Amino acid sequence: MNPLRLHATAAIFAAFAISSSAQPAAPVEPIPGIISEWSLSPATRLSNLAAERFLDGRPAAGIDWLPVKNEPSGFVEVARHRKPAAQGTSLVWARTAISISKSESRPFSLNYTGEVSVYLNGQIVFHGRNPRQPGDPAGRGNDTVYLPLATGENELVLSSYGTTAAWDFMVRDLTSIYCHPALQPVWEIAGRLAAPESVAYDPGRRVLYVSNFGDGSISKIGLDGAILAQGWVTGFKAPTGLKFFNGRLFAVERQGIAEIDLDKAEIVRRHPVPGAIFINDLSIAEDGTIYLTDTFRNCVFKLSGEKAEILIEGSSVNNPNGILVERTRLIVGITSDGTLKAVDLATKQASIFVTLGPGANMDGLVSDGKDGYLFSDYFGRIYHADSTGRRILLLDRRGPQQGTADFEFIPETGLLVVPSLYDNRLSAFQLGALP
Repeated sequence: MNPLRLHATAAIFAAFAISSSAQPAAPVEPIPGIISEWSLSPATRLSNLAAERFLDGRPAAGIDWLPVKNEPSGFVEVARHRKPAAQGTSLVWARTAISISKSESRPFSLNYTGEVSVYLNGQIVFHGRNPRQPGDPAGRGNDTVYLPLATGENELVLSSYGTTAAWDFMVRDLTSIYCHPALQPVWEIAGRLAAPESVAYDPGRRVLYVSNFGDGSISKIGLDGAILAQGWVTGFKAPTGLKFFNGRLFAVERQGIAEIDLDKAEIVRRHPVPGAIFINDLSIAEDGTIYLTDTFRNCVFKLSGEKAEILIEGSSVNNPNGILVERTRLIVGITSDGTLKAVDLATKQASIFVTLGPGANMDGLVSDGKDGYLFSDYFGRIYHADSTGRRILLLDRRGPQQGTADFEFIPETGLLVVPSLYDNRLSAFQLGALP
């Protein structure tokens, strides 16, 4: 989970850099919902523009429209296509079409330099001005605009004002979700679970267990998405990571682990971890040794029997979360630098295996049942990585802010079950063969 949160019509492809020197360049990743196709009017000096030339947001006839597409960054760079005036503020009109099957109000993000007005079907719906210095990418305006879209085709028109070569805008439908072609939605439970954080599969009973951070319970869910028992076991202290092992279920609490007897449906034992601050996830080795990440203490604990000790701590595992134990190493998700790191169990040395980069909140991490991994950025992305660290984006739900916490994957069936903590959502997908 993310402990820091406690207190469309066209798609675009954007560059996404990898920082790890041991990896090849990252593939281009799709960003859902960015409107990529526009038509631009010629640039006009604002002081020369007659007030009656544009009425109700509808550009006059006879304009020499230029079809353009966005850059890999996602922005339409106006000055690249239309030369701004030598002096003073320039204006261009940009238009596109949005088609939907049913009328609705839909949120769009609007990023822009300078000043912008937004018209939908001839009516102004937004005007914004960026007070920061032109040419500073960090100084772009960033607003969310709700567009009352009508059934069928809608005309979206922007009037974009600029004074320098750094003159651009980007519009993105915030309801859009990207699914890799190999990933297909199966079922969803929305609004019925209390901040679902982690999912574990019981192969003997063929059911799913879900930890509810919001009310301190665990739910039992069928593989078809039916809620079999909402408050199956209660009395947990803000539970997060879950793991099924040797016929029992283990649930992470804040300073230890609760052990659940599945037949009795009750907590039968608690394993405290002295010195823990915020234990987040766990993984269990074949011999029963439990490895735990403590996100706030910046360490990985090792729990063998009733003996708890720190295996590794410090800057190399700063803000750890997802964890997976293998025969000779751990794979750990590190949020501070947005990486998966391999930790050698003998030497305790950590090395980067996959890099997303700063800003990613590394959360769920499981084996794909072969020689690869599935892992998530809490803010809405799930990836597959092969044994070399080459990654493929499977899911991106950042637009509608549907998080991807500590998910479960069943290799035998290809079922991927994703909890969205603060969205109170549990979603299941079918994952097919990947290239």
